[in-house]
Amino acid sequence: MSTSWSREWKETPSEHILRENDISAYVTIMEGCNNFCSYCIVPFTRGREKFRPFPNIVQEVKDLALNGFKEVQLLGQNVNSYRDPISGKDFSALLRELNDIPGIEWIRFITSHPKNFTQDIALAMKEGEKICHQLHLPLQSGSSSVLKRMNRGYARQEYLEKINLLQDLMPDISLSTDIIVGFPGETEKEFQEILKTLEEVRFTNIFSFRYSRRPLTAASRMKDDVPFKVKKRRLIEVQELQKEIQLKKNKILIGRVMKVLCLGKSKKDPQIFSGRNEGFQVVNFKSRKDLTGEFATVLITSCGPHSLQGEASDNLAF
Repeated sequence: MSTSWSREWKETPSEHILRENDISAYVTIMEGCNNFCSYCIVPFTRGREKFRPFPNIVQEVKDLALNGFKEVQLLGQNVNSYRDPISGKDFSALLRELNDIPGIEWIRFITSHPKNFTQDIALAMKEGEKICHQLHLPLQSGSSSVLKRMNRGYARQEYLEKINLLQDLMPDISLSTDIIVGFPGETEKEFQEILKTLEEVRFTNIFSFRYSRRPLTAASRMKDDVPFKVKKRRLIEVQELQKEIQLKKNKILIGRVMKVLCLGKSKKDPQIFSGRNEGFQVVNFKSRKDLTGEFATVLITSCGPHSLQGEASDNLAF
């Protein structure tokens, strides 16, 4: 794959965009990254940040609404840094503009960089009735010293302050994150700070990885001194703790009624459908009707650590 280093946006005609379905659509708003985190190869493969013109994004979302899409997910390596190349309008202004488009009911975005996540973005999420109270905010490590070696641009406390702001504004917010264990030089004490942070924030979901070298990155020149067995043990500890946290959080949801965007039916059982709630959790539910492409009202009846189970309102006597 070759990388374009041009800072100009090349628009892809909408008829050339391949959609996975006609319910939820990805909408690219920017590409590239300027952060150069020490472990990450994205700036070398995707180039520097370039931003799609504001009116083009708005028009694509309007077209999706006219074609019956219920949800859009804004994409970029760092959506929080978005700025319209002509007007200078920022990401929070984009969220507010898209929130006013009739037809679209849910708006999500990924990926956010914590150092560029502002209070104004948080306020746009709170104020926009279509903007889901759900956020993927990659932490990577709970240790400030490791975060410094990673060149993340924030310390543990700064990250937690943003989490506290989000939870104060939106007590129902669903948070997910990324975690890397075994980064060069990671001590047992630094690793324990990851576990402490998971306990403190109590994410709805995490994506966790063992550190491995990537060519061209600054970290590839560091001594990869955490033994593989230690990395493996630390990853298992992180995943077991998070599994316990998720199960406890999901059990609290049993008995609640929630809105679920139905994405399709089970291949094994024609009365079982699958979708996601506002928090982007997988919800499998029974329904007499085929609700694919529609919002279902679902009573949660059981759960596991990774999904919720329930029954649609057409199965129930409320």
